[in-house]
Amino acid sequence: METTKPRVHVHPSFRQELTTLLGVLPTKLRDMVEPFGEDLEEITIDLGRHPTVTVRDQYRVLTEHPPITQDDLAYLSHRVGGFKENNRAGLEATLHRVSRIQDSFGQTVGVTIRVGKFVVGVAEPLREYLLQGSGSILLVGPPRTGKTTLLRDVVRILAEKWGPRVVIVDTSNEIGGDGKVPHPAIA
Repeated sequence: METTKPRVHVHPSFRQELTTLLGVLPTKLRDMVEPFGEDLEEITIDLGRHPTVTVRDQYRVLTEHPPITQDDLAYLSHRVGGFKENNRAGLEATLHRVSRIQDSFGQTVGVTIRVGKFVVGVAEPLREYLLQGSGSILLVGPPRTGKTTLLRDVVRILAEKWGPRVVIVDTSNEIGGDGKVPHPAIA
């Protein structure tokens, strides 16, 4: 019997979520980042440095953008809204994660934005094992290798069978996003 490779695709909600993310960036940076679209993985904005992006695992310094100012960081922080005690924030109804670095005076000196995506199909090779309902899975890997992306799709598969009985304990809101309404990835 021939097996077919699962169809993997970014959930249609990503376009709107990217628009939400772009809306918190200063205009010049937004205009430079927007063309990367679905390939955008991370944005780093540090005081006194050119912003950087990671696009398809390639790190790029945006030298065409002037070094980041305190005004840029204040604008972004205001648009993001409140940061929690752990210096993280989410954007309502998205999977994006925003982390900030503060100096000893409490001033924001850097912001890193992880572009969250609900990628449907990445956990399909595990479907049979997952639906057996026994055992555990340990996900280990360095940052930006897809652990959270895989876990979101695992939740999708489990919810297909067990519906609302699937419970996610996620104290940092990385799996289902930051908001009052669950993201479609886990709804």
